[in-house]
Amino acid sequence: MAAYLARHGGSGLKAKGHHLPFGDARPEPARGAVLLAGDAAGFVDPLTGEGIGWAVTSGRLAAQAVAGALAEGQPEGAAARYLAATAHLRGELARARRLRALVYHPWLRARCLDVLARDMGVQRRFLALL
Repeated sequence: MAAYLARHGGSGLKAKGHHLPFGDARPEPARGAVLLAGDAAGFVDPLTGEGIGWAVTSGRLAAQAVAGALAEGQPEGAAARYLAATAHLRGELARARRLRALVYHPWLRARCLDVLARDMGVQRRFLALL
């Protein structure tokens, strides 16, 4: 990043990252006229940290909610539309958070990794879940 900034005239600027809300989805990623999508809504896979797919999907759902609410002349209805449209995403993330608690539990982590490394059937089921 420093090399990129230097090439483009920003050598004095500092870049800083931010933590991912690793599966800590907000219970309600919409309120009033504000709809959160992607990382801002906490749509990050709690097992893998993947968030691009969730960002694209939640962004599309937010846009559809806004468009539908505006088409009906009720912009304040966008939040309710978005909450309904993202219910399945939030449910998937809640299930993945419960699985994360098992997979990454300090007492179980080594055993889970051992089974995952040795058992192709477990690997296939785990990848299908992901």
